Amino acid sequence: MISERLEYYQKKIADLAVSYGREPGSVKLLVAAKYGFVNDVNHLIQSGCDLIGENRVQMAQRWIDHPMRKYFSLHMIGHLQTNKAEKACGIFDSIDTVDSIRLAETLQKAILRKLPIMIEVNISGEDNKNGVPLDDFDDLCHYIFHSCPLLVVSGLFAMTPADATDSEKESIYNKADFLAKALEQRLGKRMERSYGMTDDYHLAIKCGSTQVRLGRAIFGG
Repeated sequence: MISERLEYYQKKIADLAVSYGREPGSVKLLVAAKYGFVNDVNHLIQSGCDLIGENRVQMAQRWIDHPMRKYFSLHMIGHLQTNKAEKACGIFDSIDTVDSIRLAETLQKAILRKLPIMIEVNISGEDNKNGVPLDDFDDLCHYIFHSCPLLVVSGLFAMTPADATDSEKESIYNKADFLAKALEQRLGKRMERSYGMTDDYHLAIKCGSTQVRLGRAIFGG
């Protein structure tokens, strides 16, 4: 059943990409594992899922000695506290929610290897949302580019308010796409765009997302 849902959404995502004039493989599905038990995720990995996201460092520890660990990339997709940054560096393949100079500095000091990261930006300006405020986005980028040689910026991470209308969500995602394009020009390489979840991934794909994060859609609930 769960493998069938994975296949269903993989096809739906590919079809949506094509409907918006994009390549069918241009949007990846990242499974938000906080909604599933290890056995459920095992079935997904065996079915070809190679992107897994965890919201908490504590939960992510269950994958450290997982027998199929080499077959998937593990992403931190929740807010990362600086006091857990060092532990996170030893668990995750990518930290997708870097949202402050302090966190970037802590990660840089904690790692001994190149670490892919995404910059999380709070486009809506909500006080209760994580992410660097738009006014501080350029300063954070500048700090990472010039003071964090081991942090490799791979993309942009964004969320929308739960009560936002479709029109408001599209506006946020379009702004995220604009920022991603600016990063591409600045760095001279393609940037991932990680936005869109179970309730609005179709809008995110329309607005340029290259990585949608699905949890409830895959595990139910």
